Amino acid sequence: QRFQLNSLQQTLQQARHFIFLLDSPQCSHPPAQPMLAFDEILADLETKLLQQYRLLQGILTYIVK
Repeated sequence: QRFQLNSLQQTLQQARHFIFLLDSPQCSHPPAQPMLAFDEILADLETKLLQQYRLLQGILTYIVK
């Protein structure tokens, strides 16, 4: 579980880095390659968040029973 949290934090840092790069003044029209990488990071982040949600939902269901 700790590994999942660290992995999620790392993915968030990567996403923030890409947002910073895309927001920089030199990048008025970002090339396709960074955008594809950003899309992959977002997809990975979505998957990890869904896994965390399901894990927490299972734990809460177990506690309530």
